[in-house]
Amino acid sequence: MYPKRRKNVSMAELKDLFKSFAVIQILDFLTLYDGYEYTKSEIIENTGISRRTLYEVWPILEKFGLVKETKRIGRIALYTLNKENPIANKLDELSKEIAIYIGKKLVEKETLKKEAPVPT
Repeated sequence: MYPKRRKNVSMAELKDLFKSFAVIQILDFLTLYDGYEYTKSEIIENTGISRRTLYEVWPILEKFGLVKETKRIGRIALYTLNKENPIANKLDELSKEIAIYIGKKLVEKETLKKEAPVPT
């Protein structure tokens, strides 16, 4: 049983961060291509989300401090994953661990295919 939640207490929870699949798509993109800077238009292009959706979920990323503006070129801002944020760092670590896990599983699968006896 969960402890009773107090009224009028604002708690940040995972559901607040991940309430939209678009947030996951953006974070997946930014962690995968860590170290690069992107405009919002480039994030839209590379994630496949709509402009409207990006602008709906961007405040969530800013609220949690997961993205940061790195520079401006005229009116265009460039953004990256905020590596100064401990949550962003943990998400980046998790993303890399998932990639390693998937890679190992693929290698195991290919190894099993090669070792499997061919029916005659």
